[in-house]
Amino acid sequence: MPRRLRLADADKSPFRMTVYAAPEVVASWMDRDRDLLSEVCMGPLGRSFGAVIAGIVVTLVLTLVTDLALHAVGVFPAPGQAATDGPLALATVYGVVGAYVTARLAPARPMLHAMIGGGLGFVVSVVGAVATWNKGAEFGPHWYPVALIVTALPCAWFGGWLRERQLRGVSISL
Repeated sequence: MPRRLRLADADKSPFRMTVYAAPEVVASWMDRDRDLLSEVCMGPLGRSFGAVIAGIVVTLVLTLVTDLALHAVGVFPAPGQAATDGPLALATVYGVVGAYVTARLAPARPMLHAMIGGGLGFVVSVVGAVATWNKGAEFGPHWYPVALIVTALPCAWFGGWLRERQLRGVSISL
């Protein structure tokens, strides 16, 4: 008779249950869970998730570093003071770069991955616009968050398009 291993004993639970299993069964459960975790983290789904997150992180880091640098050199007013027109051109370029990074790291269908990142950027831009709409001059003019909303998906499309052209071997000269 195989040795039994006690896995759980829920004495204080309304569902009192003790599960016993042979060690080889426990080992097979652990292997299955490890394989599932590996498939989710390192399989196509995990790489897809990582690609989208990487593109978002690149966009955020570029944006934050630029904002900090422009505040430090005095181009932007100090935090809490009335903001001037934001650097929409830089935000647009950073959106394209982030979408390209997403498409570049995607395991397949780079345009889809870039557009998913752009869709998330669109949603975040809408939430940001709603949250800051009438909060004061320190959040800048109203046209700026609207412009971010309007440009989120076209920037994502352009970043994905650049990657797809690259994959087809078509030279890109800007």
